[in-house]
Order: sequence, then C-alpha cells, then structure tokens
Amino acid sequence: MSGSIFVGVDTGATHTRVRAGDKYLSFPTPPRYSDYLAALSGVLEGLSAIDRVVIALPTVVEGQRMLRPPNLGPGWEEGDLRDDLRRAANIAIGEVVLVQDTEAAGYGVLHRDGPKALPSLLITLSSGLGGALLSESGVRPLEVGHMILDLSGRGAQCGCGQVGCVEADLSGFAITKWLATDPEEAPLTFWASYGELLGRFLCALAPLFLAKEILLMGGVSNQADQFLPTCRTWVREHVRRMAPPSVSVVANSDMVGAYGALVIAKGRQPTRGVLSRSKKGLINGDI
Repeated sequence: MSGSIFVGVDTGATHTRVRAGDKYLSFPTPPRYSDYLAALSGVLEGLSAIDRVVIALPTVVEGQRMLRPPNLGPGWEEGDLRDDLRRAANIAIGEVVLVQDTEAAGYGVLHRDGPKALPSLLITLSSGLGGALLSESGVRPLEVGHMILDLSGRGAQCGCGQVGCVEADLSGFAITKWLATDPEEAPLTFWASYGELLGRFLCALAPLFLAKEILLMGGVSNQADQFLPTCRTWVREHVRRMAPPSVSVVANSDMVGAYGALVIAKGRQPTRGVLSRSKKGLINGDI
C-alpha cells in the first residue's frame, strides 16, 4: 500500500529495538510495563500515523495475549498491549499485532540472509532461551528453553517454576546466577563446559526436526569464539541416524528481530493466519 507506514518492534528483556522503513531505533527495556508503554509511545510518536505495528515479545503469545512473561517486570501479565498502546500514543495506530520474539527473528534471518539449508533451527541464547523452526512453510516458534533435560545435573530451578529446564542452564540469566558474574567475565574453562552442555542440547533437539542447520543468536552468542568449537565437536561426534547439522552464529543479529517484525507487519510471510500469506515475500524483495 503506497504511503502506508509499517513498524516492527522487538522487545527484549534488556533492550527494545524498532524498525520503521530504513530507520533503526533502540532503547533500554524498562522493567515496569507502564514505563515500557511510555517509552515505546514516545518513539512511535516521532512517526506519522501508523497502519500496522508488529511487536515481538519474549513470551508465548496466544490469541493475541501474552502468557506469563517471566523475563519482564511488573504489570506485564495484566496488560493488554494492543489497546494500551493505542491509548498511550498521541498518534493514530491502526492494527497492532503481537508475535513471539523467535518467530520475528526467524523471519528476519530468512528475509535478510536468504535461503538456508531448511529445515533449520534458530536458537536464541540471551537473557532467556528460545527457539524457532525455519522451514519452507515459514517460521514456527518453539518453547525449547523449557524442555526439562537437566543438562548440568544441578537441578536448577527455572524462572518458569520448573526444575531442570534448558534455560536454567544455558541462558544469560542462568550464567549470571551460576557464576555470580557477567557472562563476559566468565573464564575460558567455563565456556568449554558450556559448549559441551549446548552441544548435548543440540544433539537432543536436531533429530526431532531433522534440522540441517542450527543458527545461534542473542547476547550469549557473543562469546561463541570460546564455546562454539567444543559445541560443534560434540554435535559432530554424537548426532546419530542423520547427518550432523552445521552450527553457526547469525551475523549482526541485534536488529534481526525488529527486521523480522517489519517483514510480518508488511504481510510478507506465511505466518499462522495473523496476516496475509505471501510465500514469495518470505525470501525475496526489499522491505
């Protein structure tokens, strides 16, 4: 639609990133829901009337409602983000669509980087841990972070309340809690152990989806030089009954979620009935 304004928003536990056309904006995600609304509204008010905004969130989205966002702060569970944003913003906003953050990231990877060896798995190693299946039919978010595998054997409790979740061993929050330090300060010996745990997780995950490629992104993946060699070796030596998938890191991934949210906002993805289906736009064409 000529002259239409579409916006993609990727809400992370630490930063929120916005893409509108060629404009990229970023701000720290306020923990409190009301403060987040005020911050996002302020950013959007710098645009003209918006036809559609797609907001990616680090939680399960079902029936356009957020389901218990454990990595966000007070007020999020009670919020109705679609209506609240329209009321808070001083500009006209048409359609507000909520999606899971890994779905948006998946479309960002497919649309920005081109065809992959499909099916592929996208794993987000950030404050939490998420995933998505990338296939010819589109992107499907997966709650792989809450598979109970107890990789470390510590019986660590996850923020979701379960014991032994993958997220409780491999996420940024888990690393900080385990080491009592920022992941960037972790010693090399830790990353060798981390690479093995991640490799064990990927060995369990890849055969479920016959994944040909596994893509990593998120803040923890910034340390990939230290853990990826061990992880790749583990996958190569322990995957059975299928060819071991390649494991790599998504380049320049900070804005890929916002980019993917914009792809969805423009209706260029075969998402699950939220917007129009257009398989051609999944890979090709500028946004």
